[in-house]
Amino acid sequence: MPILHFSGKFRNQPPLYNNEPSNPEIAYDPHTTPDDVKKNITEKVEPVEYFEFTFHDVFIRNVTYDDGSSPGENEKDAIIGKRLMLKGLLVDVAPHLLRSRLFAGEFRIVDLMMGKLEEGFESDLFTTIRVDPSPNDKGDRPLPYSADFECGIYDTQSLAGNFVSRENSRFFRESDLANSKFKMYFHLSKFYYSTLEGEVHGYLGLHVPDFDRHGVRIQGRRLLVDPSISEELKRDFKIESYEEESKDMGRNDLEGTYDIMVEKKLIVLRFLNFIPYVDTNNRPPSGYTFFIKLTNNGNEIKSKFPSEIKVDRKSISYSGGISIVRFPDDISDLSMLVMSIETKKNNNETGQSFMKEPQYDLLISNDQKYLVLESAKKEELKVQAYRNNSPYKNKNIDIKLETYAGSPTVARWTSSSATPDNDSILTCYVQASDLEHFEEMDEAGSDELQNKKTSGKLSGDLRWDQYYGNYVSIRIDNNSIINSDNKKHPMIKFNIPARVLHSVRLDDEIKNAIDNLDNEKIQGIMTKILSYYTRYYPWLHTEYVYAGLPSQPAKLAYRQFLDITKWLRYVNKNDIGNWGSVKESVISINHFLDRLTRKDNDWKKMPRSRDFPVNGVEFLKMYKQSILDKVVNAIKSERDRTIKSIGGGGDVEIDTDDWSQMQTLLKNLEEMSNRLSSDEDKRLVAISKLQIYDELINRLSIAKTHTEHVHIH
Repeated sequence: MPILHFSGKFRNQPPLYNNEPSNPEIAYDPHTTPDDVKKNITEKVEPVEYFEFTFHDVFIRNVTYDDGSSPGENEKDAIIGKRLMLKGLLVDVAPHLLRSRLFAGEFRIVDLMMGKLEEGFESDLFTTIRVDPSPNDKGDRPLPYSADFECGIYDTQSLAGNFVSRENSRFFRESDLANSKFKMYFHLSKFYYSTLEGEVHGYLGLHVPDFDRHGVRIQGRRLLVDPSISEELKRDFKIESYEEESKDMGRNDLEGTYDIMVEKKLIVLRFLNFIPYVDTNNRPPSGYTFFIKLTNNGNEIKSKFPSEIKVDRKSISYSGGISIVRFPDDISDLSMLVMSIETKKNNNETGQSFMKEPQYDLLISNDQKYLVLESAKKEELKVQAYRNNSPYKNKNIDIKLETYAGSPTVARWTSSSATPDNDSILTCYVQASDLEHFEEMDEAGSDELQNKKTSGKLSGDLRWDQYYGNYVSIRIDNNSIINSDNKKHPMIKFNIPARVLHSVRLDDEIKNAIDNLDNEKIQGIMTKILSYYTRYYPWLHTEYVYAGLPSQPAKLAYRQFLDITKWLRYVNKNDIGNWGSVKESVISINHFLDRLTRKDNDWKKMPRSRDFPVNGVEFLKMYKQSILDKVVNAIKSERDRTIKSIGGGGDVEIDTDDWSQMQTLLKNLEEMSNRLSSDEDKRLVAISKLQIYDELINRLSIAKTHTEHVHIH
């Protein structure tokens, strides 16, 4: 499967409004025009499209074939120039953490293929536009950060036909769209809040497993800033003191990653998170060029492919932000294959070391990149240390665990270091705070305290309509890996955003409240678990309609199709006999359950439902079950009274095989109807007869193909 390179723009609709607790809630007003909503309330975000992430004017720019070559100037491939469309829901782990997850992603390459994306997670944010803002610059500036996503692809379908075929596309001739496992990588940068758009570059190619058949890591190998870089590079690239790196979401230390495609003998380098730019036009520091260097067991490899990384704007658009090189066929031990990046200034022959592949690294089990924790619960993480991209079984390696203060800090390591086992698998635990019995440590500067404008510490039941999270980190203590060469090692560190969710405690007290239909307690819990829908996003459940007087042109307006605070219906014991009221309540519960219980990759799952309070769905199900059980019991009581009124006992059975009995029953109903004087009473009898006729016809139809005895009870 060749590699498709693409570039263009992306559009994101983050729910910016009211992400800060200090912002006052603005209730839905049907008279507010769409322009006023976006101008004065949602900060230019389209509420009908909250959380939506889309590719915009993204096209296939180039293709790399299986032998590593690309079409020349006089060659054509029908796939180049085809539009790539993508749509998904981009939901952040927590607003102040920014790191987002991509759900329900679907893509389509016009005239080639379509498919779905597995969940993707945003990388660290890297400050790649390294220029100080000018005090005189009043123009619109993009965010200086960049980040990337990597997603597996499934449910692919080929759309190839006359426009892309074996005759006009070498890409198609070398592809097996039906039987290959694909992935998509894309890099985001230069996001403008004024337009809610930014740049996207990336590629689509074959899935690369984490390890080769020898257990050597071949996917996502990292390149980090060489701690021994010259003072000149530190100054020109604006690289701060290395000891201060990676302490929050906006990393300043830069990072690259690369994959090894073993069968093709190709390396795919993703470089856009480590090239420093002095402006938004992709200009590197004056005079600098960048080169890939490969070594095998310490000996430099001379590749047939150009080693220079083209980092100008035009080249990035063409390459999708990746550089591809080939390594020799005779390299079998990939743990000895090492990449580094050198840079030259003003075409000097001698290059300077810039990025290097760390000798050591860490991997968290299941490639865990974020944590969503239940209030008061503890989660175990397994960590494996690697040396030369192979498992490092040395119990003396020291793994440091650090907790970064949040607002407030709600997730903490239970110890400051990880514990290794006999196979050097390190175990550590993250403990979530109890958000309902919270006692804040000395963090008086937290956002929530500032927003409340109070002094003292937070305690008690933290508000359910706010988000709680902070970072925890895992790093290797470099002092534990110093060897005889005494070289400086890059800091190996992972920052993990942790979100802590409130939890509905399904204890005996709540179960009794549900069983007794205690409206006060049930409504209190329901208000809590749905509070961030009503608090944060008052315009979330809206859609476009055309409104206006019949004599005037229709105008575009918003209509709120769900007002949670007014729509929910609560049932008490006295309402059980009112079946219409009960049905309204069940319908309202079913609406939420239908959306909440969908899979995470379902577009129709309610936004933010993937972070719904723990046990919230179970609470709704128990409440609904309690209502229905009581209705069933009430119906059974009515049935028993009816049986007693006709002097019967036990079950009343109608045998549909006894046609004589059925005919007699219907004749008796007809005679009873003739004795009635009220038209309404006659109508009720007629309805009962029709139901018996329909049921009899249905049962007899079944009996035509079944030999067992059929009864109506």
